[in-house]
Amino acid sequence: MTKLLLTPEGAAAVTQTSAQALTPQYAAPEQLLGRPVTTATDVYALGLVLYVLLTGTHPLGSGARSTPELMNAVLKEEVPRPSTVASGPISRRRALEGDVDTILGKAL
Repeated sequence: MTKLLLTPEGAAAVTQTSAQALTPQYAAPEQLLGRPVTTATDVYALGLVLYVLLTGTHPLGSGARSTPELMNAVLKEEVPRPSTVASGPISRRRALEGDVDTILGKAL
């Protein structure tokens, strides 16, 4: 018979963690707040990836931020319109004006 040395005899070992498995730069606001993941989370993620692909930059900038600063930025800062931050020729920026700006703004 083997005895457990770390828990009292008969006690159930309960493990609980508050760690989240996510990348803060790409997490939706509800994920950062610990709320349930829904289809809105997927829409946010798609919008964020499209924003990065179309503009070449992250909507919150490329500067290093701590996790609390990043969480605050995701929850409170307004995302710049893609057409105003896109790199490359002016034709690329013009292509993002209008519907694409609006769609990505709604997604984010």
